[in-house]
Amino acid sequence: DDIGVREFGSPDLKGKILAFGKSGPSGPRNVGIETATKNIAAAIEKVLKKCGKDKKVLSTYIGLAGVEEEFKFKKAEIKRELLKQKEISKIFKGKVIIGDDQIVAFRAGTNERDGIILIAGTGTSCHGWRKGKDVKSSGWGYLADEGSAFWAGQRVFQAIFRDMDDRGPKTILKNLILRKLKLKTKEELLSNVYSENWAEIIPSFSVYCDTASKKGDRVAKKIMLEAGKELSEAVKTVIKKLNFQKSKFPLVMVGG
Repeated sequence: DDIGVREFGSPDLKGKILAFGKSGPSGPRNVGIETATKNIAAAIEKVLKKCGKDKKVLSTYIGLAGVEEEFKFKKAEIKRELLKQKEISKIFKGKVIIGDDQIVAFRAGTNERDGIILIAGTGTSCHGWRKGKDVKSSGWGYLADEGSAFWAGQRVFQAIFRDMDDRGPKTILKNLILRKLKLKTKEELLSNVYSENWAEIIPSFSVYCDTASKKGDRVAKKIMLEAGKELSEAVKTVIKKLNFQKSKFPLVMVGG
């Protein structure tokens, strides 16, 4: 995940990010609190170096996936782990808030208090706010991230082996992915997928699915269509629960 920090009090208060740092995954659900905090610290350290030693950090908001769900009561533990990272001790001279990545994404797209965010990247989530009430739909991790790159990637993997086993329709996904990964056999594909990097490899298949879909592959087109339907269903659910049907509201969409 990426962490960008904006310098408040500078001449640029229109939203221009002055420094940007990138590191590894920071979702506690996927990599655990210890690894997540180390990656967060690595990204923040890069930002601090770019901002200069003389700059004071007044406030830091760290938005993480899952932090308002099963990690809701572990924010103090996350902050304690961050305190161990001496290279970013500077941020604790100001205010540090551990919060949700969904509100970060929503605020990036609108200044309105009420509205809906649809995140569709490696994972997915739909969240809405209205008059103090909030509703979340979908986005419950790898096993329930319908419409996400991970969800689509699993279906691509299944479609390839249906093709190879002659128990499903033919698809160009098989040759496309074998060529892209420089593999020749299904055994090599299995070895590649069932590895330590499976959480990165499976979502990447959704990119090839998009390519195959644009080439007219029926299997790929069906997967992409189903993904779109899943995402729209999540939004429709939030709209109904927040009674937005007859109201004007911002719908912010982010993700690759």
